[in-house]
Amino acid sequence: MSSPRTCLCDRVTLVGGHAHSHEHHEHGGGNVTIPQGAQVLGSSAYAPNPITLPVGTMVTWTNTDSTAHTATSNTGAFNSGTIAPGRSFSFTFQTAGTYPYHCNFHSGMVGSVVVQ
Repeated sequence: MSSPRTCLCDRVTLVGGHAHSHEHHEHGGGNVTIPQGAQVLGSSAYAPNPITLPVGTMVTWTNTDSTAHTATSNTGAFNSGTIAPGRSFSFTFQTAGTYPYHCNFHSGMVGSVVVQ
């Protein structure tokens, strides 16, 4: 079984498919945006929230805010480290389950990934 892949990226790139505007991405990847003012948005700080996708899908979090954030799993499954403004972090989910996460810098920022 292969290990999960992570990467810090300058921009979002979907692998093997095209983006869809809804939460389920059948062909490639899922995008989560961290919007302007995210630190005061609570469960809206990551969009979409939750994001639901199939096993083996890469999710990319993109920070469009003017301050740094993280996407840190509550269970230790993934940790973006600092995502600077304009930067991205990607992680491939290899196992079904629900993955709650938060920002280490702003405790009210919460989200979840549902892998089916």
